[in-house]
Amino acid sequence: MTSRSICSEIFDQIMDIAGNINYYDIRKQCEGSLCYDFSNAETFLNMKSVREALGVGDLEFVSCSSTVYSAMLQDWMKNLEVGIPALLEDGIKALVYA
Repeated sequence: MTSRSICSEIFDQIMDIAGNINYYDIRKQCEGSLCYDFSNAETFLNMKSVREALGVGDLEFVSCSSTVYSAMLQDWMKNLEVGIPALLEDGIKALVYA
């Protein structure tokens, strides 16, 4: 299954429930294949200087990745909060993004 087909499937499920409401900003209607225009973020994150600063080499940023989706399937709806304090106490830098 391709990145776009996985994302489209999820998008379709959300839209069946929400209608044509932009779930990133409910004041707006959906636009584009993922309901929001990510082109500015993609352009920025794919700049060579940004990729170098992030240390990702030649990896290309995409808004919806089947590789990431597949890797995170085991983590859906899993409470990871209990492990975070130990990571921080060990000096591991963490970004919690929801």
